Amino acid sequence: MSPTARTPPAQSRNKAANQDDAPPEATLLHVATGAWVAQALYVAAKLGLADLLVAGPRSASELAEITGTHAGALYRILRALASVNVFACSLIVGSSLETVTAVQRLR
Repeated sequence: MSPTARTPPAQSRNKAANQDDAPPEATLLHVATGAWVAQALYVAAKLGLADLLVAGPRSASELAEITGTHAGALYRILRALASVNVFACSLIVGSSLETVTAVQRLR
């Protein structure tokens, strides 16, 4: 590994210190909602939602029809995952998610 590829120890300490600068409320919220995000991600993976979005955006109701799931429940899962940047929502009209796209493909 070249010397330029390493993170200097001072920068590592500063990065760790910056993470500790988060307000306690934000840290608590992150810890409390972590299980929800993990469960939503599990459901998305189990249903193969990212694979269904490879060809392009689809509506939440279309995804629900393809996966045989409840449209309202799937809509809420997609919105939860969009809030942590797993999916991106193009347009929301009322309670209808018009299109959803996968932000990244993991390899």
